[in-house]
Amino acid sequence: LSHQPFRSFSGPSGPLYSMPNTSYLPLGILLLVAATATRITLDKSEHPGLQLPSSAKVSARVTTDGAVKWSSTGNVSYKSTAWYLTAVSEHLLKFQEKPNSGADHRRTTFVGWNSLLSGMVSRYLFVTDYDEEGTQILSWCLMSKEPRNKGYIDPFVEVQEKFMLDSAFKGVWSWKTPTIVTSHNTRMHGTMNTEVDGKNTINATIVSTRDDHQSVFTVEYSDHVKQAMPTHNSIIYRYMDESCDEVPNFEDVPQICVDELLAVEYACGYAELQSTSGSNAA
Repeated sequence: LSHQPFRSFSGPSGPLYSMPNTSYLPLGILLLVAATATRITLDKSEHPGLQLPSSAKVSARVTTDGAVKWSSTGNVSYKSTAWYLTAVSEHLLKFQEKPNSGADHRRTTFVGWNSLLSGMVSRYLFVTDYDEEGTQILSWCLMSKEPRNKGYIDPFVEVQEKFMLDSAFKGVWSWKTPTIVTSHNTRMHGTMNTEVDGKNTINATIVSTRDDHQSVFTVEYSDHVKQAMPTHNSIIYRYMDESCDEVPNFEDVPQICVDELLAVEYACGYAELQSTSGSNAA
């Protein structure tokens, strides 16, 4: 992948999606909510779901065979109108084991634009690596454009349907995925804890194993609010103006693997990422 410069972006702020009204959306009727701005709550949920609009702070880390590889802080936020859904996921990663670039830390921004009219989903990934003094080492970006899978209003809805309800106890609902085998023959499975009815993720864990090695990705959420980040729209439009290398999708791009939804969607078996070489190496 070629490395193209782009404008530097501000401190971490995370995935963004929002709806005209603060409501927990049943997965199959997002369009109806967008059009009517009606508060809808599921009494019983088979899968977790996003509360829209919403945002939260995020902290995460990856360990492989017990050693911490990197840790991160950031924000997530979600927003929508009757015409489109947008998402931003910004994170600041600190490396305990340096990647191929030799970076000390990295800023990663994911931007998603889902057109409800055309059915096309445009996604962008922006990566900037810095040395210990904060000097930029490299920066590059990718974009992909794909039609939504039939039967799903948004790619994240399809991801959430992989999480099945496992238990519900004292206001905490627990969910888990079946075992997922990646293209690199890594076996991974995820667990997630949410508030009642699958609202507001509390934490999530993805465990990946291959041969005799195991990687664990853990993420914790805090400070949930029922609105998108104030900078949501400015981030969306700023980065959509960038010229990025176009790829079919973000599979085999480990830098995308910064939250549990993206990790499950792109089958980010964290054990396999440690041996990935080239510009895609984590």
